[in-house]
Amino acid sequence: MFKKGIIILFVFLFSLPVSAQKWKLRRMEGIISVGSAQVFGDIGGAADANSLFGLKDLQFDETRPAFGLGVRYKIDQRYSVKLNLNLGFGSASDFGSVNSERNFSYKTTLFETALLGEFYFLQDNRKRQTPAMFNRRGMINNYSVLSSYVFTGLTPLLFWPKFEGTTRGEHMDKITGYSKISVGIPLGLGVKYTIDDSWIFGIELGGRYVFSDFIDGYTNLLFSKSNDIYYLLLFSFNYRIETSPKGLPRFLDKRYRRALR
Repeated sequence: MFKKGIIILFVFLFSLPVSAQKWKLRRMEGIISVGSAQVFGDIGGAADANSLFGLKDLQFDETRPAFGLGVRYKIDQRYSVKLNLNLGFGSASDFGSVNSERNFSYKTTLFETALLGEFYFLQDNRKRQTPAMFNRRGMINNYSVLSSYVFTGLTPLLFWPKFEGTTRGEHMDKITGYSKISVGIPLGLGVKYTIDDSWIFGIELGGRYVFSDFIDGYTNLLFSKSNDIYYLLLFSFNYRIETSPKGLPRFLDKRYRRALR
């Protein structure tokens, strides 16, 4: 009995550092995403001036697709950084809005390089409920089924709007001579569902406040009160990439590859 207790204690003490460090062996993720984009500009919107903080401006028939590729690097168990390349589309018209008499409409294409920092308030590494490292199926993983995070950062942005309509001088409209390059400040929430040690399914919703009022190709210098905003809702499949002790992907770490030979 004493001997069995010593063995259990040894396995338990040995498993703690292995469990604590396991996330470092897969601290990178490759990401592919698909979802939707919604642009809130000067064209379109609610049928009355009271938009309930923009909620009434949400028009499902003006929602357009979005796609993304990215990579995530876990700094520690609570913080990650992520680089995403996202392509989205936007479209709206004044039909049915408070400005329906203008009869303006637009289509736009957005391409952003999202540099994001993530904070996990619900971590994806759980504490072990048992000292055992293996069961009949092999090594026991220590990944939580669900994790969640908030994010912010910078989103350098390119956009190509196509404005349709006839402007009127008395409204001081401007649709030419503006830059199609800007920067956005993102803020959002993400949820991840762990499928297995390698695959994760994610959902992420984030808004971008843009330092430009021309994503829709139009602004009214007299009546426009704020810059444009757009939202991305992305559904993603994330693949955990094996990393070397140096934190590099194993296929890029020459010293690690030589050690395996």
